[in-house]
Amino acid sequence: MAEITCYGLIAPGFSDQLRRDIRDVPDHEPIELHISSPGGVMSEGVTAYNILRSTPHEVHAYMDGDAFSAATLLICAADYAEMPSNALLMIHEPWIQMLSPATIDELDKATRYLKATRGQAIEIYHDKTKLSKRSLAEMMRDETYMTSEEALGKGFVNNVTHASHHVHNLRLDDYQVRDKERLARMLGQRKIVRDVSEILKNIGV
Repeated sequence: MAEITCYGLIAPGFSDQLRRDIRDVPDHEPIELHISSPGGVMSEGVTAYNILRSTPHEVHAYMDGDAFSAATLLICAADYAEMPSNALLMIHEPWIQMLSPATIDELDKATRYLKATRGQAIEIYHDKTKLSKRSLAEMMRDETYMTSEEALGKGFVNNVTHASHHVHNLRLDDYQVRDKERLARMLGQRKIVRDVSEILKNIGV
């Protein structure tokens, strides 16, 4: 198999790099996609999803660490996905940060954009899991964190592995979530992750 690694933030240029990586894979050779990502730009995630779904190569996704937010779209694009028993998968509603004062019209445009983006994600999750769109919308609204067994039961992944090593080399601030205190508490419940106080100290909190 040809190995492609997707670690870190899904930032602008991510999908273009993925397209180039896939282009270099020999014909008929399956792709082994290794993922450990806190998420990132939704539009990049959707583009990457479409690239993976349209490739003639069979795609096997392996979570080497957590997959949050837009990174979950990569999991859904794979023909087969494995998740280690010590990882988390998280889906949530898309959100944007308003960096300056906004008018009513600007807020309305932002709302329409967020609703459309949420619809994109729901369609992708529904196609993968066959869960009802209403159920998926509720899970996204609640910013749902899933253990490997929960993700398997809901159809996001195909198999759970008992890995002895969990990739976790990201700062807490890298995670694309709104409730970072909640995430810190969840990370602290996993013995394999450094103590939460150490994480917060390292990022200057």
